[in-house]
Amino acid sequence: MKKSFTVTVYDSLPVIDPGRSEVMSLSVIEGESVTLNTDIKPHGDELIVWRFGDILIAKDDKENNKTSFYPDERFKERIQLDQTGSLIIRDIRTTDTGEYKLKISSSNRETKHKRFILFVRDEWKTVFMMKGESVTLITDDAHIKTDDVNMYHGETLIAEIRRGKITRLKDEIRERLKLDDQTGSLFITDTRHTDSGVYYLKIINSTEDIIYKRIIVTVSVDSGSVTPTLPRGKVKELDSLNNATDVGVNEKQGTSSV
Repeated sequence: MKKSFTVTVYDSLPVIDPGRSEVMSLSVIEGESVTLNTDIKPHGDELIVWRFGDILIAKDDKENNKTSFYPDERFKERIQLDQTGSLIIRDIRTTDTGEYKLKISSSNRETKHKRFILFVRDEWKTVFMMKGESVTLITDDAHIKTDDVNMYHGETLIAEIRRGKITRLKDEIRERLKLDDQTGSLFITDTRHTDSGVYYLKIINSTEDIIYKRIIVTVSVDSGSVTPTLPRGKVKELDSLNNATDVGVNEKQGTSSV
């Protein structure tokens, strides 16, 4: 339930009393965009300040017509403010989960505080196709173009992508894994029944944060109904990827024995 109160917080204390401000909870899927709304019609003298936790990330000074963003690799080139000072986060990531604090100061109205509790969840993408067809694993993903990506089939490392270029491939998929380095789309051509299973994309960004994307692929050998089957150890697989160092891979240097 939303509750709205008026509260005064000194500028030197960025932490807002969680029991005395308007709170909104949001849940979004990784990769989407989200807008945290100010819900105001600016009069032209507002100072709008956004924080992630206690970290200042954006400021919109309406009176001086100046918008400022503050260095934070987490949100690099992914945040903007619209005309109302609302915060827009593009290509949302699980590392964006947390508390966002908004403070709106104005000479024409009382100071307004809002808190947004944002939870970013990833979901299992499931795709089905007939043997011989192509399957798109990822569509228009900026991570593919800018970050280091290790691609697994189950627990087996089958490919490495370094900033939009495929650098290592297993023989089983060497001629069939394709990458559009302009859009960041990744797909497998001429699929085989053995291509069925769970694919993990382990994404390592410039700050060495790790993000996982998971895709379930089922390749049918006939035109009958297709029922997806997940490996019994799917959770165990992800745990092992989280806790173990990639065999034969030096992620920082981008080398591999694959």
